[in-house]
Amino acid sequence: MEIEKKVLCFSSQESHRGVDIGKMVEKCLMECEIENVFTISVDNAMVQDGIKKVYKAVEIVRWAVKWIRQSPSRIHKFTEFAKVTNPGITKNLKRDVSTRWNSTYHMLEIAHAYEKTFERYDLEEFDFRYEIEKAGLSIPSSSDWERARNVCHFLKPFHDVTLRIYGTLYVTSNTCIEDIYSICTLLDDDISDSSLCDIALAMKLKFDKYFGDI
Repeated sequence: MEIEKKVLCFSSQESHRGVDIGKMVEKCLMECEIENVFTISVDNAMVQDGIKKVYKAVEIVRWAVKWIRQSPSRIHKFTEFAKVTNPGITKNLKRDVSTRWNSTYHMLEIAHAYEKTFERYDLEEFDFRYEIEKAGLSIPSSSDWERARNVCHFLKPFHDVTLRIYGTLYVTSNTCIEDIYSICTLLDDDISDSSLCDIALAMKLKFDKYFGDI
């Protein structure tokens, strides 16, 4: 049997809600007169349920990164402080898209490495604390950064597995079943970790809903 890969359509999607994406996929299938579908793969919903469990810490870091990246002068000052407080780190801060978990992972992965730089920035720039507190949040604390590190440590293997699955030219059950099973194993292991239990449990519920007993 010769396996074929075809792009059915491209569609601009303003909403990232599952029901709206589902309607878009349904419309595409109907237009192409496709009735039998074996699987549809998405990579966002399960992890987003887990991130919600640490939303406050993620939102604090997100706001801090967003504030600095809003202005070239702020970025310049942050970069200058980083040369002193975090020498050797050259990655640029990245803003995330809250509905795309992998972009949130990349944001946290880079930001937490600059913890000392954010502390220095807070000491030198009064507006930073003033604006973040006006928004009802707070300057990232040591516990917030620890939470960010834990989330990154937790999400990295899922990120790596996702890259393998979506980097495969032909995504079929025989090529990705081992990676799906590895996600199940990772979740089961992390549920026993008190610092990650809440995130893992939320994701495991969604995993069981989609895949059942692997």
